[in-house]
Amino acid sequence: SEDILEHSLGATPLEAVVVTNVSKTKNESVEDQLRAITMLLEQAPRHTVLNRDDLSYDQLAEHVSAAQDMTYGSHEDSEARIDNKTLYKKGSEVRLVVDHRTSIELATYLVGEANVYNLVSAVATLYIIGEKITMLDEGAARLETVHGNYHYVESNKPYTVAIDHAPNDDAVLKVAGTAKQLTKRRFIVVAEASGMDQ
Repeated sequence: SEDILEHSLGATPLEAVVVTNVSKTKNESVEDQLRAITMLLEQAPRHTVLNRDDLSYDQLAEHVSAAQDMTYGSHEDSEARIDNKTLYKKGSEVRLVVDHRTSIELATYLVGEANVYNLVSAVATLYIIGEKITMLDEGAARLETVHGNYHYVESNKPYTVAIDHAPNDDAVLKVAGTAKQLTKRRFIVVAEASGMDQ
């Protein structure tokens, strides 16, 4: 946000602005993030992709001037709508409906709700820029891990340790929700909580 607000992009033409979520982080307020994203949207990118489920959606949607924009999420009005998602200990599956007519099923080794949203944002972005999305299942299935993004620590212990670098309050809640859903017994969260509200 700081770089954007200091005009470091200058007059660089923007092909696409993709917004995943807006939430307070250790270093940034929601207000700074909203100002920075609004600044990008007002530069009239060719395409915009917004998370319809994010609390900031209505505020950001007012500034969308792109000729082609797309929304994603589980909200019924989303153009890339999450129809169903299943979270597993070693991956995720999602069925989405794109543009209210094309159904796609994707499976990935990436774990958790946040990763489902990231995957769907990628699908929405590819769709809006005109790429074929029918072959995405193969690419999603090949992506095995993103470092710092809900990955398991190898150990011979009788318990499982998962690590995620959740950068904001919303991400922490999603990660904790995923871990709780995948846990059969006792569930312990250890978090560096500096700068977080919850």
